[in-house]
Amino acid sequence: MQFLKPLILVLAALVSSGLADIMEKCSRVPKDTYIAVENDCRSYIYCAADAEESFQEACPIDTYFDENISECVVDEYGICLNKKQNVTNSQIITEEEEEEEDAEGETNVIVTEKNEVKNKTTPKPSVDVAAHRPICNPLENSFHPHPVRCEYYYRCVHGFLTIFRCNFSHAWDHAKQMCLPHKEAQCYGHSKIRRSL
Repeated sequence: MQFLKPLILVLAALVSSGLADIMEKCSRVPKDTYIAVENDCRSYIYCAADAEESFQEACPIDTYFDENISECVVDEYGICLNKKQNVTNSQIITEEEEEEEDAEGETNVIVTEKNEVKNKTTPKPSVDVAAHRPICNPLENSFHPHPVRCEYYYRCVHGFLTIFRCNFSHAWDHAKQMCLPHKEAQCYGHSKIRRSL
């Protein structure tokens, strides 16, 4: 029993230092928001109104946290992989580098098959996705359409919100609450189907 006491103290110190780090990062942003974790494109921090309820979490495998829309998004373009490789690949940028910038001037690095680095801009959504994100009731399980992208939908399970994507060439039919071939799906509101990668 005596050996458990030091172990418990060490664990408590680790947990409190992690919470202190999260609370410090959350002190710089509005409450009830999600922020990206530096140097880990899959992780995010939820900054709750009650600072002690704030937490750090990781997105599922093959997704990354998109701070622009405050969601875990399928990593179709290898954005998370490229951010990890960005330091290594910065030495192989060639004179043929193409750069496009959006209105905010944000540019994402994309690595091509030849290991040349090219830049590609991720467009900002025209709808504030975070404002339209459903709030899950811990007593109910439910489905919700994505406000911008018809091939995505949300699922609430016991109070936890998860984003899903329909199979290729399928879209979320909000009336039937299931994925259907995109030509048959009734998209929600003004959400669009992305036709290409």
